[in-house]
Amino acid sequence: MEGSSPEDNSSLDVSQLPWQQFRAVIEQHYGANAKWVTNINLFFLTLAYATLIIIGACGNLGVLAAILRNPEMRTARNVFIGNLAVSDLCLCCVTMPLTLVEVVYQRWQWGDSHLLCHLHSPIQGVFIIISSLSISAIAIDRCIVICVSAINNFSTVTCLSLLPGIWVAGLLISSPAGIYSQLLSTGESLALTSFPFSGMVSMYTTYGAANLTALYRMDDLLNKTYRSNTTGLYTLVEGGEGQAMVVDQVDFLIKEMGFPSAHIVSHAECNEVWPSTSLELCYTLLVTLVQFLLPLIVATVANAAIYSTLKVVLPLH
Repeated sequence: MEGSSPEDNSSLDVSQLPWQQFRAVIEQHYGANAKWVTNINLFFLTLAYATLIIIGACGNLGVLAAILRNPEMRTARNVFIGNLAVSDLCLCCVTMPLTLVEVVYQRWQWGDSHLLCHLHSPIQGVFIIISSLSISAIAIDRCIVICVSAINNFSTVTCLSLLPGIWVAGLLISSPAGIYSQLLSTGESLALTSFPFSGMVSMYTTYGAANLTALYRMDDLLNKTYRSNTTGLYTLVEGGEGQAMVVDQVDFLIKEMGFPSAHIVSHAECNEVWPSTSLELCYTLLVTLVQFLLPLIVATVANAAIYSTLKVVLPLH
């Protein structure tokens, strides 16, 4: 109430408390300026990320400068190292700031652009994949140079011609995450949370200025729908999709909370929504293989082969 102090609760209707608590939870989770960390934690978190970004960017820029400025450094071997520096530089300047925003806000912060939602996950993942592929390429190149004398060393032009393949492979592997990304409005996000629609309606009944016509409509919808334990989506009892109807009523409840304009975000999440769990599992395994297992296995096998070769060759000299 305008003009009342925070301690003045004499006019507060106790029967409205559950609705007010629900309103406060919505403001905490979906407020435009709400953060999931305290100011002091935000300071140290930003300082840590900024330090890593600056050190990483400067280091990779130094590698690129050394390769580009010195003709003797522009060898076939250093082509893959330069490619790794480029991908790591993009990782520092693009992926890490986006990750910091996600850590601080834990929700979508880039407006109602569906295009940005589709690009968000691939942009974060593509540079990591390219770095992993570059590390694997470096290991394979070293192994061929040392262990396979029958194969001529790759020329600089040959190594440069392989780089587009690495970037295309990175883009192709990361693209499914963007294809199956879906931007969720605040109402859609809330309908998918642990707050059941029935609980929202129950809390709305404690609101002294509740719209009785809307309450009747929501009670009728409750009798016609149920929530699937598998998908978490609302389905009509008689068959058919009921999620959209529930989301419409959730949007109405948010409007009834009377938040100022732009006080609550219009879109809260950009999630990957896969057509099947098996497809999602296959993609997760593919990304895990390329990002972590491939460079580990390739580097291990290559170094083992190099060690075996040097063990035989060095005593002869």
